Amino acid sequence: GRKAPPTVKHSPRWLAPVIAGGVIALLAVVFSQPWEKTPPRPESANPVAVAAPLSEARQLVAKVWVLLNKPEMARAELNAADDLCKRAATLDSTDGDVWAAWSTVNTWYVFHNLDASPSRREAAREDASRAMQLAPQSFESRLAQAFYWVRGELDVPRKGDAQRLLGELLQERPDEPRALFTLGFLLVADKSTFGEGNDLLERLAKNPTFAAVAWDEIGWAHYFSGDFAAAETAADRSLAAQPYWNNLGLKITLAERVHGDMNLANALLDQMPASALQEDFGIGFACEVYQWRRAPLRTIKVLEGLSRDWIHYFFNDFSKAFLLGEARLMAKQTSAAQRDFQLALLLLEKPLADDPNNGSLLRMKAQALRYLGEQEAAEKTYRLVKELGVEDNLSVIFESPAMAVAYLGSMTAKPYGVSMGTDRMRYTASSLRLDPYFDPLRGDPAFQALVSGVESRERIPNSSERKPVAGD
Repeated sequence: GRKAPPTVKHSPRWLAPVIAGGVIALLAVVFSQPWEKTPPRPESANPVAVAAPLSEARQLVAKVWVLLNKPEMARAELNAADDLCKRAATLDSTDGDVWAAWSTVNTWYVFHNLDASPSRREAAREDASRAMQLAPQSFESRLAQAFYWVRGELDVPRKGDAQRLLGELLQERPDEPRALFTLGFLLVADKSTFGEGNDLLERLAKNPTFAAVAWDEIGWAHYFSGDFAAAETAADRSLAAQPYWNNLGLKITLAERVHGDMNLANALLDQMPASALQEDFGIGFACEVYQWRRAPLRTIKVLEGLSRDWIHYFFNDFSKAFLLGEARLMAKQTSAAQRDFQLALLLLEKPLADDPNNGSLLRMKAQALRYLGEQEAAEKTYRLVKELGVEDNLSVIFESPAMAVAYLGSMTAKPYGVSMGTDRMRYTASSLRLDPYFDPLRGDPAFQALVSGVESRERIPNSSERKPVAGD
């Protein structure tokens, strides 16, 4: 078999011990599939046939799935699962289920942006392909292939192929949770199939083991579709099942972007696991909460403890230097901020050379140039950004107040919609009221009227006002 991609080495604080316990207990979770209402079809028609003992490689695969099925699954679990897959492939490189599990591990690394390197992406693709070559009829091989298409090929998902394959798997095992989770995620990511996907995820939520992740997925889908009330209900049900980093992130998003309750957002941030606050996801939340609370010194402390130069937050990449510069400006550390923005421009050179029409990187460049007082170069970059139709909040600092308000009004009037792989963080009334980028417009009557109009359309009851729903 192919050589495994090199292990990404991390600080020991990321490592967690592999789940203890006997092999029998682990196998009971994956291979006996206790979540199914109907037993799987027997492999043999012989009523007295006895299943052969599982190989050592399959026993390791069972441990992998225990790790992957944990709601809180993140870097520690993936690192441990990656190591188990290496050992299993060394023991038996001809077992398709081994490569299927390894493909899933690699796909999760990419999807959660814990390691989105080209080598990791290629390993996810190659391992799924190898599983299908070795065991094309295996349930695990087909599930891994569909999972890669759904969560690995983020830009151009093979929706039709994945949907067909997952449909076949669910015909064979109607309540298989991993297949339900994958197909539900795929369908809610498209407005035309949103209802069908929501139904599948609600069906999965009846399984106590997967209730937290199912309700969390439902909550994020409703948030991005603009149904904030449904998102709030789903978030609460997910947290009731098991609090973990992703449903806490959803609740933080609702607290700050829907309710504008920054005290609640900060309290929820304090509940984030320490490990999550070392990852891009948690760092992005921390920076946003602290900046919106006008607490730049806390933002600076978070970023200064970060060893890497870039973080990925929701749909965009941000350089650490750029974020530090903005925080230092808010803290009135002007000279230090200037040095940060100069470094940010240097860091932008290579990725923009590779992808010169990257909207988020060009927005960052335009802002950094403006912060440095290079107005002509900043305006030139902004014109390119505008041609690409991704001016976003740059209109606030490059256009007149009237034009900026008109642009923001056009953006807030658009329905959220759900579209995989696009920038879906539309402006809410709370973001308009709290985001420091909009400070230059605070005193403008037209901007105030815009905020009031958006707020009246969006308002949902807060947690104390909402009536309980069935199942709460």
